[in-house]
Amino acid sequence: MFTRKNIIIAVVVISIALGVLIRNAAKSRSWAINEINVKNSNASAQNTSVFGKPKINLPAKIAEGVELLKKSAPIEVEKGLKKGKSVDRRQIALAILDTNTGAVFEKRYWLNKNELEMYGDSGMVKLEPIDPKNDLIIEVKYWNGYNSFLDVSNKDGMIVVANKYTLSKTSLGSLIDDKTNDRQDIVYVPYSESLQTKEMIKAGKRYLTNTVERAMDDLEQRKVVSKAEPDKLVTKVFDKNFIKSIALVEHIDPSEFYLADDGGKELVERVLTIIGANKNLAYKYSGSPAGAYGMAQFIEPTYDAIANAYPEAGLIKDFRQGMADHVNAIKAMYLYFDIHKKEIDVQIAEKGLTDKKGIEEEMLAATYNGGPGNVLESVRQFGFSWISKQSELSPSKSIMKDETLTYVKKFRAVRSLSVF
Repeated sequence: MFTRKNIIIAVVVISIALGVLIRNAAKSRSWAINEINVKNSNASAQNTSVFGKPKINLPAKIAEGVELLKKSAPIEVEKGLKKGKSVDRRQIALAILDTNTGAVFEKRYWLNKNELEMYGDSGMVKLEPIDPKNDLIIEVKYWNGYNSFLDVSNKDGMIVVANKYTLSKTSLGSLIDDKTNDRQDIVYVPYSESLQTKEMIKAGKRYLTNTVERAMDDLEQRKVVSKAEPDKLVTKVFDKNFIKSIALVEHIDPSEFYLADDGGKELVERVLTIIGANKNLAYKYSGSPAGAYGMAQFIEPTYDAIANAYPEAGLIKDFRQGMADHVNAIKAMYLYFDIHKKEIDVQIAEKGLTDKKGIEEEMLAATYNGGPGNVLESVRQFGFSWISKQSELSPSKSIMKDETLTYVKKFRAVRSLSVF
């Protein structure tokens, strides 16, 4: 016989049981959703969220775009008469990531040679779709060949993650694979703000750190002794963070640095993004009007002199190949600083300064940009104020070029950011 007390107890028990069932059902549904997410993930580690918006693994998508372009058709170049009109144009192939779906696809455009040559004056380059059905409009935010800042301007969520571009035999030099060809296609990840994420910046730091470590290991295995401090191996004379900082400084635009209001942080992260996205290809094809190449930006006479001074270091004989190989280039940087540290220490007139403060990193940075002669003369004339005094002088009275003074400022800014 049910009493009122028994009925109340039964209701409570049933309520508890129902609660457990509901919670277990909710957990099962949650696990099922997670299982679906895992099953929907592909080789590039893209997971579909509960709301259908993909979680993008950007490094994997960049790699997917690079592989897509490597396998795609060669870049076409048209020159001469076409339908009675003179044409001189080439293709550029873009790997575009749709962040709304996770898909990576290729689109091709024509580049007009005349527009490329006039960009410095006009500031305009137009990418004309090859396929009339291609409705994606590419805005050129900044043109710099294969490392141009390209933006899909008419559709949200679209990112250029790689491009295929053709370079001439002249610009490639010994980097061209087939010497019988007059040009070669390369695949490169061009910079864009959409790629400048914490993930890519960390990838850049990681790659640069690992590269410096590999260069140090090689020099130590070869037992390369410092000429500046003969009781030490060359790798023990310089802080590895100094070497990494110089590698970044080399690729920070001076004019943009002057406009920076964050101490150069965004510009440093931009360089790290390029390194993180391209890894061993980063700055491989980069060259200056002065003939400086690669990540380390050596010119050929300097590289050859360093290789001859340190034969035990085993630097790659070919200049362009040596600058394209990051480990080899970092080794050359160590050796450059070592031989010039010795030169400064031997020839500097203000021994009191170096005895008290040593050879400053700023001196070495200035030497890397403008050579040791101006550093020696600057210290002789201005002593402890060898940099600050010249910053106050007009260019005609300064010993150092404005470019070198700016270079030292860039170095100080990078160092103060404690990037590594």
